[in-house]
Amino acid sequence: MPEVLTLDPASAAYPDLDPDMLREVPDGVNVHRTGAWDPYRIYAGFTNKSKADAVSVGFLSDKPISYRERIARWVRANVFIPDARVGWYFYALKKARTLVASGEIDAIFTTGPPHSTHLIGRSLKRRYNVPWIADFRDPWVDIDFLEELPMTGFARRKNARLEKSVLDESDAVLTVSPVIERQFVKKTNTPCVTIYNGFDRDDFSSDASLDPDTFYISHVGNMNAARNPVALWQALAQVKEQVPKLKIRLVGNVDGAVMQALEAAGLLDLVERIAYCPHGEAVRYMKQSAALLLPINRVFSAKGIVTGKLFEYLATGNPVLGIGPPDGDAAAILQDTGAGKMIDFDNGDAMLAYVRSLYTQWDAGKQHPHGDTSAIARYSRSGLTGQLAAMLDDIVGEKRT
Repeated sequence: MPEVLTLDPASAAYPDLDPDMLREVPDGVNVHRTGAWDPYRIYAGFTNKSKADAVSVGFLSDKPISYRERIARWVRANVFIPDARVGWYFYALKKARTLVASGEIDAIFTTGPPHSTHLIGRSLKRRYNVPWIADFRDPWVDIDFLEELPMTGFARRKNARLEKSVLDESDAVLTVSPVIERQFVKKTNTPCVTIYNGFDRDDFSSDASLDPDTFYISHVGNMNAARNPVALWQALAQVKEQVPKLKIRLVGNVDGAVMQALEAAGLLDLVERIAYCPHGEAVRYMKQSAALLLPINRVFSAKGIVTGKLFEYLATGNPVLGIGPPDGDAAAILQDTGAGKMIDFDNGDAMLAYVRSLYTQWDAGKQHPHGDTSAIARYSRSGLTGQLAAMLDDIVGEKRT
């Protein structure tokens, strides 16, 4: 049975907490929580923000960046390396050492971001030589938002050295997309493997179903400025009067730039905004939607972005409208499953054509589950977890041998 080490949410600032996810922790799993030193608390006081709002440090905001936020970004970029969660390191390491020293730990698994968690795994590996997997849900030095941070050359070099040491000293590197895997393969000789995020079948067993009265195009999750599908808004503006049952549903936090683009396109009257909600409620909104919007961040690393949201979209059986690189990893999954289309960022004509076809099917009551069910089933977490278990068996077996 795994031993889970995390922090007490009361000791750190988070923009959103989901009690639904906590209830999914199986009985019998020991969850160890520690305190943490949280710089976001200082930033909140410095900028007169709430702790939750402080976490964004200007990345998801309706307002222009203030001079205080610019200072906070500089401090974040050059003092807290690799990230502002590094204040958990000593708290976590103290508890982790007691767990590993007990002799009951066969392997260590660290996951990031925040990538500072990997530094805990590195310290434990150095001291106890326990097999260690470093799991990357996003790139480290190649993650897109670092381009927004005013990092000095010294900070960038230090960040790169930390990444290199984690890659080289871990026994295996796990990623969530082939593009990220290939990035790491170029940097280390440590074996690198991709296992996708996947979906939990049980999460989609509710009786929620497609809304017969409203053609919802829904985005579920945070939509920052880099995900703003301006070409789609402009395309929908052309047919606004022709699809009277159309609604744009945005579930979660939405950047001010998105709302400004919707206003410029004359679509605000079609927008239904729903604040961040528990996971079960979010799934219900997905299942009610005639089209699920999957905008990929328009950044240099877009081809390797495969969000966990994609797999939950697949599980609904509703069509996915992807906006991003047609030759990226997310596009390959949509093509493999037949669950939707990935359309290039600026191809408004193709977006409009796809929306029209979906609307015609829906309006005629002929929308059926999209995608190859056997292909989609490959992304179920039960099977993917089996792959992870095999990885752990391999590295533990090699160590014992």
